[in-house]
This record gives sequence, structure tokens and C-alpha cells, in this order.
Amino acid sequence: MTTALGKDLKAEAASAAGRQGVVWTLEGRGDLNANLVRFGSGRGVGEHVNDEVDVVFVGVSGSGTVVAGSEKFTLEPGRLVFVPKGARRSTRSASGEFAYLTVHRRREPMRVVPLASPRERHRRTRDPGKEVDRMKRHPSLRKFSDDHHGGLVQARRLRRAAAGEGGPPAEVARAFLRFWAEDASPHFREEEEVLLAVYARHGGDLEAEPIREMVADHARIRGLAMTLIEEDRSDEVSPDTLRGIGERLEAHIRLEERRVFPLVEAVLPDDGLKELGARIGTE
Repeated sequence: MTTALGKDLKAEAASAAGRQGVVWTLEGRGDLNANLVRFGSGRGVGEHVNDEVDVVFVGVSGSGTVVAGSEKFTLEPGRLVFVPKGARRSTRSASGEFAYLTVHRRREPMRVVPLASPRERHRRTRDPGKEVDRMKRHPSLRKFSDDHHGGLVQARRLRRAAAGEGGPPAEVARAFLRFWAEDASPHFREEEEVLLAVYARHGGDLEAEPIREMVADHARIRGLAMTLIEEDRSDEVSPDTLRGIGERLEAHIRLEERRVFPLVEAVLPDDGLKELGARIGTE
């Protein structure tokens, strides 16, 4: 059962001095998602379109602007701005300590959906029958989201094999290890060596909980992959290992799509997002 909660948002924003982007999130509270966002002078969220949910902005401290379509609104303590889904929007701080709360309906979870036509897909997955429906992303981050398509498909195959519902565990394990070597492991390195480096270069907080969880997940999944490699060599693939990788990989992808990538989008200025895209080859 969801419990009531009270929060001093102004004090929370003040305690986050020096941090940029999302500094507090309302976790596990029913139908709503709320984020306390903080930026220094001249910083903010670059122009983008959210087609999924309407969003309410409430000023907490300092002052800044919210641009929605062709309209520009001042946001300061006590003021509210409503932005409908589908509107092109951005925010910008006009003071040294600009903080605001965003509130919206919790987004639907990612899911596996029927395969789209080749022209409708940005990138094919290794599963010819399924693909993952991804959330809207800034162009600089879409490559990472596209990589997640194959990851969720592999996670589902591993869990099914562990439950005795898919192909032979040994075959599923070898297919995953090929995917790991060719796709997942390089994807992890690119996130660590490029995504996090650009995020930190532009003032991102590497101690933010979603970032710490992301890095820890990478280490855990790498360890599980090492275990599976050893089991494959000895022809003793354990269903528990397959299940562990499948569950951990899916949870990790959801973490990045729901918390890490929105944080990066909120923190990086336009030039930071362009730099990220250029370094991973999407610009």
C-alpha cells in the first residue's frame, strides 16, 4: 500500500548545491512520478519533445524559464507551468540556484512488441520475431537505447531457457556469449568511457544514485558472464546462471532507460548532447 509523504523541497534543493540535473526523485509512489531538478545559472534542459505524458513544472527556488512550443513562461517559487505531451519544450536557469519540481503520470514499462517492418526500425535486433518498444530519446542517446533492444530479447531467452521453456540451455548460453562479446560488452565500455565521461565533463554528479547503480550493475553482469563462460567450457551450464543474467540484464536496462538516460538528458546542455552524439557517431 502506498503511504503518504511530506518533503521540504527547498531544503532538498539547497542541500544539493553544486549538483546539476535531477537531485531527488519520488520513488515507488503509485501513479505519479516527481523529480526535483536543479541547475546553475545559464544551465537547463535542452529542447526536446516528450510524446508520452503531460508534465507540470512547479518553481521551488531561484528563477528560470520554461519554453513550450512558441510560448515562454517564467518559473519561480509559487509559480506553475503546465506543458502538454507532444509540445517541444526546454528549461533554462536565470539565477545561480534554480530548482523546480516536475510531476507527471508514471510512464508505461518497456515491453516486447511484434516486429515492425525494416523501414520502421532504426536497427535490427538478433531476434527476427520480436523487438523492444523503446522510450523517446534525444538523438544522441538513441544508439544506446537501440542497443537495449537486443539486450532485452537476450534476457527473455535466458529466462525462458532457465525455466525449460526455450531452447537447450547450452545453445542459448553460447548465443548469449556471442551477443556478449560482439554487442553487450562493447556497449558497457562505450557507456563508461564516453557517456559517463561526457556527463562528468559537463558537471554531472558521478555519485548520483542511478549512476552508481549503473556502474555496479556493469560489474555484476560482467561477473555473471565470466561464470557462464566457465560453465560453457565445462559443458555444465547452470539454469541458475542463465536466470541470474537474464533478470539482472533486464533490470539494468530498465534502470538506464527510466533513470540514467533521463538524468543525462536533464544535465547535459545542448553542446554536451551534441558532443556525446559526435563521439559515438550519431551526429
